[in-house]
Amino acid sequence: MYRTAIQLGVAIVAALASALPAAAQWSQDPRGDSGAGQAGSAPAQAQAQPRQFAEDFDRDPVRGWEYSCQYALLPAGNGRALATRGGGHAMWVAAGHVSDFSMKFRYGYEQGTADVFFRNTNVPNGHEFYCLMIGPHQTVLARRAHLPGNKYPEKRLAAAPVAISPKAWHDVIIQAKGGQIRVWIDGKGVLQAQDSSPLRSGLCGFGAIANSGHVLYDQVMLVDEGPSAVQASAASAAPASNWP
Repeated sequence: MYRTAIQLGVAIVAALASALPAAAQWSQDPRGDSGAGQAGSAPAQAQAQPRQFAEDFDRDPVRGWEYSCQYALLPAGNGRALATRGGGHAMWVAAGHVSDFSMKFRYGYEQGTADVFFRNTNVPNGHEFYCLMIGPHQTVLARRAHLPGNKYPEKRLAAAPVAISPKAWHDVIIQAKGGQIRVWIDGKGVLQAQDSSPLRSGLCGFGAIANSGHVLYDQVMLVDEGPSAVQASAASAAPASNWP
């Protein structure tokens, strides 16, 4: 069943990282070791003393993640990257619930659409979350819910045509402060949205849209600034290539 997927994973990483050893073994649904406007300049690191989390997937064991998707840790460059496919997510439980935050990660794909969620929070008999979908030609920010009776309401907050080339790494930054959410890709502001009744806090995670192929994530950094942390103004912030 996984032979084609493994070969596809090898092709992705070989293209992104120039060399790849033997194919990795995919895993299915294990329990991890818990432990539309244009945005302006990229965000600076908070001036308060925020919590910070970083993950490059290079060291074993990789702790603090729970998986509800098919995933693999594939060689990439001098280290490894997280590959996901199918429905579900790799949830970053070690980071806990975050409210105001800045998050940067590297993203690559050969075929597929990224599915990044944040502020995933429980509601009566279900949960709600923000979802950033990064496709080859369009990036979409939406607010979603999973509710009883197989109900999945979605409110699109912003969308923009953004060309994301395959077989290459791309730097992505998400900044959420209150109801304002902004997204940068490769140093360029691509999305900005304001939710009048925002989700306050929740978990974050990474995955791929079901049946769209699979994607890679690496060098994840999250700065949890909290609802009262001091945030530098976007006008004086450093460019994305220097963040943070």
